[in-house]
Amino acid sequence: MREMEIDNERTFLIKNAYLNLFDTDNKTNRDIALITTKSLFADKSKRQIIIDENRLRSEYIYFNYYGEKNISVNILNSVMPIILSNKFAEQCQDEVCSMIFKVSRFFGEEKIFDAMMSATILNCFIHDILDKSFDEDIDYIELLENIKKFITGYNLDISRYFDQLQLKKNIIAYQKCRINTIKLIDEYITLAIEMKKEDDILDVEIEDNIEYKSKNTDDKITLNERTELLKINKNEMYQRNICDFILKLNHCDMKFGKIKELNQTSQKMIVEELLATQVSQENKVEQNKTSIKIEQNKTSLKDTKYKADKKNIDFINIKKSILSLLNLKPKRGNIDDFEFIDSMSKYFINLSNFKITSKQIESVSDPRYMIALNIGDMYQDPILNKIKITAKNMVENILYVELTCKSGSYKLKFKRK
Repeated sequence: MREMEIDNERTFLIKNAYLNLFDTDNKTNRDIALITTKSLFADKSKRQIIIDENRLRSEYIYFNYYGEKNISVNILNSVMPIILSNKFAEQCQDEVCSMIFKVSRFFGEEKIFDAMMSATILNCFIHDILDKSFDEDIDYIELLENIKKFITGYNLDISRYFDQLQLKKNIIAYQKCRINTIKLIDEYITLAIEMKKEDDILDVEIEDNIEYKSKNTDDKITLNERTELLKINKNEMYQRNICDFILKLNHCDMKFGKIKELNQTSQKMIVEELLATQVSQENKVEQNKTSIKIEQNKTSLKDTKYKADKKNIDFINIKKSILSLLNLKPKRGNIDDFEFIDSMSKYFINLSNFKITSKQIESVSDPRYMIALNIGDMYQDPILNKIKITAKNMVENILYVELTCKSGSYKLKFKRK
């Protein structure tokens, strides 16, 4: 009975995490999350959710005609449905790395191994949280240790992605990236230990406040209420820790936009600035010797234009998705076309639980046949399903074809050669 309750709670949390993934104004991030969802295939024999390669390739061929390759794309959105749909991190790690490689190439992301490391951390991180969501507490340092162990134990098959001429240099590049990531996590663990000391001080302050309230109010606080108060404060602390750690994946490992140009010291400073927000302003604690003095580096931080470009990297939806695993509920009004996304979440959950079967497509599709269609024509498209052409316009050398289908409205651009 308890096992069924845990499965139901897990399903509820995962569905909310999926919905919150679409709580963003960045259309490209929404698109790539949907593309991955529509490319998922339930392999019942292995009890694993994998990617239908022909479907994925077709989806990105279509995306070339309707999507935008803007600089603010966060390619981690492409792996979130894979991670959330599989029960174990080890089960989907190869699929996660494969997706990052393909999507990185598509969007021109050069730091592929950095992206893979970020996705690997995210994969382990999410599954570790899911496994611990039903415990009373989540130990941040333990999470970091588990992530480090996962990275150390996973061996990426580089030969899947590069030919013999490129293999040796990329094996070296991957190992360097992995070593640097492990070193960074070690620094996080050291800093997290310092934060835990500060957290213990906070617990004492909470205890004192509760004790004071119980002595100075007519309504005495019961033991259960007292425990709940402590739990709420602890959860808030862990949520902030989790937000900062996940932000680190984007701003330091992913290195999108101008952040690519930051030197190692600046990157480390950003990591520690994110961590430093946890330190009480009234009770500043001395940072570990490995940390950077934030106050002394404020000028250099501004000079890097980090703040100017930080806002262009949309990561808030992934933060919310992660926090959904700690019961952050999605807000319907924040999600565009909520009815469709909600229907996709139900499909996603049923597929993840092997309650429905998905069909792999036999060949790669191309939307250029739409050029010959007329306004009002309806067609059963292999990727978009039933479509209706609503408008066609030629502007200079570009033909715009507008259509509607179950997943919404699309405007495809075909350039005349």
